Amino acid sequence: MAVGFGEAISSGFANITNFSGRSSRPAFWWWMLFIWVLEIVISLLAGNGRGGSGILAVIGWFIGVILWLATL
Repeated sequence: MAVGFGEAISSGFANITNFSGRSSRPAFWWWMLFIWVLEIVISLLAGNGRGGSGILAVIGWFIGVILWLATL
């Protein structure tokens, strides 16, 4: 069963509070790619490493925690 990028993302958010069962290997890696790209974008917007805005860094941290929980 082939899982595309969009389907993996929607499945990840649909099962954000479901901690039973497993996802397929392609769905997991598409989800991880989404998280990595989102973290890079948030880091660039927050200006991490060059004295950027503190509120954007805090918002990025909260988004990271929520996505980490979804990855469990």
